[in-house]
Amino acid sequence: VRKRVEPYMTMSGNRTMPALNPADYRDGVDLNMMYRHIWLASEGYIWQIMRSRKADAEQVVKDCKEMTDFWKSVFLK
Repeated sequence: VRKRVEPYMTMSGNRTMPALNPADYRDGVDLNMMYRHIWLASEGYIWQIMRSRKADAEQVVKDCKEMTDFWKSVFLK
């Protein structure tokens, strides 16, 4: 996992919000704030994995799926 993640650690990342259809999201969701929250949570998760030096690929995939499912339940209609 470290070999696959390290190249991305040096990238500045694309912090430009992609085109999102507001109709797909719950009323009142601030799409910029949502995107920022997801970005920062993802960065924090990757940082936590890198610091622990105990990356388990299967666990990372499971955790990412859980986070994605959670965000969908919170933000999507």
